[in-house]
Amino acid sequence: MRVEMRRREEQIIKKLLLFDFNLLFRKFGSDLFNVLLERSYMPTISMFYGIIIRMYFSPGEHNPPHFHAYYQGKKAVVDINSCEIISSDMSPRQNKIIVAWAELRKDELLADWELAMKGESLFSIEPLK
Repeated sequence: MRVEMRRREEQIIKKLLLFDFNLLFRKFGSDLFNVLLERSYMPTISMFYGIIIRMYFSPGEHNPPHFHAYYQGKKAVVDINSCEIISSDMSPRQNKIIVAWAELRKDELLADWELAMKGESLFSIEPLK
């Protein structure tokens, strides 16, 4: 009897969660849904000067090792090994700040990349001061 009640409770919870996602998707569109999905797989590993640094938390993420930087709705992707911008719509000033930070924290970024490839939790990295 307890097992049946537990199963029923789990079914109700799943329906409520699915309902909430459907409601969010209908009300706010795919943008909010994509942001929620992205944040669940891309933990923030550092923040400085309004720049947010994230790395995918996913085994088998494509090479080269890289991280994502966000600033006021703009995005950059940075190669960790070369500390070069792969793609960006940020200003040259933000790109320079991000690259300078990456050069200082390269070993820590590579260590986090290795953890991410194993599906393990990432460490926070000291911000630029």
